[in-house]
Amino acid sequence: MDLAAVDVTSWHRHLAVLSQEFLKYEFATAAENIYFGDVGSARDDRRTRRAAEDRPTLAKDRTPAGIT
Repeated sequence: MDLAAVDVTSWHRHLAVLSQEFLKYEFATAAENIYFGDVGSARDDRRTRRAAEDRPTLAKDRTPAGIT
């Protein structure tokens, strides 16, 4: 496949990071980590909150700083 023919935006939507070592994003809140999952869209706090509410492990009482 000729990579010059690949749409860069589409390619970025399909990339992910999978570390072989334990990696903890101490610099980021839970909300920021949710946003990192779709940085192609503008940050939307309501959308982030809905995403967190869909995942019980991210419930406000289960994380030290909530999802702020």
